[in-house]
Amino acid sequence: MAESAQYPPAPHQATQSEAVDDCALHARELWLADRGIRALAANGIKLMLKRRGQRAGVANVHAHRWRHNFAHEWKRAGGDTGDLMLLLGWTSDDMPRHYGASAAAERAQESQSRVGIGERV
Repeated sequence: MAESAQYPPAPHQATQSEAVDDCALHARELWLADRGIRALAANGIKLMLKRRGQRAGVANVHAHRWRHNFAHEWKRAGGDTGDLMLLLGWTSDDMPRHYGASAAAERAQESQSRVGIGERV
């Protein structure tokens, strides 16, 4: 399940780039320890995301949740798996399956409703 930056990511929309730039500008403030003295370690970021998710009423917040959600929404919108792999820098076919698995059943049910095979018997 290795990720690779072998290919450059596809360009993002301007609004996404602006948001990333804005976050980067304030990144130091976002990832400081409680006392604001030093940067958070990986586990500290994990705990911070979990706490902020709880405060916002969002369950199961973790850094890779965004990759799971992006993969799900991409596939749900009919996006091509190869394009998804290119966008997220994946070279292994295992990655889209891994990140899309969390909502695969939901997508399958939506596809069945749309296609309707078995409904015309």
